[in-house]
Amino acid sequence: LAEKVRFLRDHAMSPEKRYWHTEIGYNYRMTNLQAALGVAQMERIEEFIARKRWIAATYNQGLREIASITLPPEASWATSVYWMYSILLAKDFPLSRDEVMLSLRQQNIDSRPFFYPIHVQPPYQADISLPVAEDLSRRGINLPSAVTLGEEDIQRIVQAIREMA
Repeated sequence: LAEKVRFLRDHAMSPEKRYWHTEIGYNYRMTNLQAALGVAQMERIEEFIARKRWIAATYNQGLREIASITLPPEASWATSVYWMYSILLAKDFPLSRDEVMLSLRQQNIDSRPFFYPIHVQPPYQADISLPVAEDLSRRGINLPSAVTLGEEDIQRIVQAIREMA
């Protein structure tokens, strides 16, 4: 795997024939400073994961009784690091995803939509219908989840969502 990554990061240039590209490659090289920052952050990874899990648990506590919201599941065979805290609005939620996000923005609360399905994005656009992906994309919201969030911040976000439910 490491050899494949080194190959791709160097434009996928053939090691035997310079400037001959057998695959689409990239120019991904880290500077020494970027590498040092990455190593320093890795020393704190357990702290970051614990904080992200606390944030998710705090959101879960505040949002779990809203029947029209699906909270992020956690499989029995895995431990989520909650890179993002994602909720799914039920089809009968009183507001659309965009209306919820607008209301949050008006209260100085950032949020992001779920990612758009690949098949609708211009470089990969295909004349197909993937109704589940499209539906999830239309109803999903990523709530703030930075490790710097405090309990008051989360409670304010939870309250804003409760008022819309």
